Amino acid sequence: TEQPVWSDIPTLIMAGAYDNLTPVTWNKSAFITLPNGDFVLSPMAGHGVIIYSQCASDIAVAFMTNPANTPDSSCLASLKPAWMLPA
Repeated sequence: TEQPVWSDIPTLIMAGAYDNLTPVTWNKSAFITLPNGDFVLSPMAGHGVIIYSQCASDIAVAFMTNPANTPDSSCLASLKPAWMLPA
């Protein structure tokens, strides 16, 4: 039988809210068996989160530079859809 991967190595899991290839639920289920994992949901991204914003890229670089630190994802708060109604 297949077993989920378990590791205590610091892990960054980044999910895009609009990812149609890897649903957010899959990312969250991987996070369960990674006790030193950090989950970051990018609200305006699809698959390949780091290509959608400088913020997401900065989070990934900061994690790779020092994986022991909890990622600061506060910059993602400014990424919201701009809903507009037609005239």
